[in-house]
Amino acid sequence: MNAWKVLGLKEGASKEDAKKAYRKLSKELHPDMPGGDSKKFDRVTKAYKSIKDGTATSSAFSNQNSRDIFD
Repeated sequence: MNAWKVLGLKEGASKEDAKKAYRKLSKELHPDMPGGDSKKFDRVTKAYKSIKDGTATSSAFSNQNSRDIFD
């Protein structure tokens, strides 16, 4: 899975864009929020951290399609 796609971004998007996308998704998916989902939240958090740390690669995640977590 591609970390940028998990956040709904094009691969190689800026860290600032990743931060904005992460904040938006984390508010929607946080387990304490109505309709929140801990697995999706954890996946989005992992994707953001890998981009922030500079370790994100297209294969940094499982073999699932990148946006499957939202379907």
